[in-house]
Amino acid sequence: MTNSQMFQSSLATLCETHSIVLVDFGADWCSACKALRPVIAELEKTEQFRLMEVNLSDEANQEIAVAYNVSSLPALIFIKGGKEVSRLVGATSRQQIEHTISQLA
Repeated sequence: MTNSQMFQSSLATLCETHSIVLVDFGADWCSACKALRPVIAELEKTEQFRLMEVNLSDEANQEIAVAYNVSSLPALIFIKGGKEVSRLVGATSRQQIEHTISQLA
């Protein structure tokens, strides 16, 4: 099973049990991604969404990024009902993330 197939399977499972899944595309070399990690970790504690991280420093995850048309980092993709419903790209504030989550809830 490829990374992409495992990702899709995990995503499908999370979508069955959570109304919002946030897929965080980042990389170890991306400073904006590193700055965003603690914000997302703190927001995840609110349990308004489930987090899936895709580290693009791992070449095996490139296929997933291509499937989601990720061309800039960080990229936060919000999934609801198994479909992408919103996307935030680039340096994003906590307020922007919270606003997006509240719009989807």
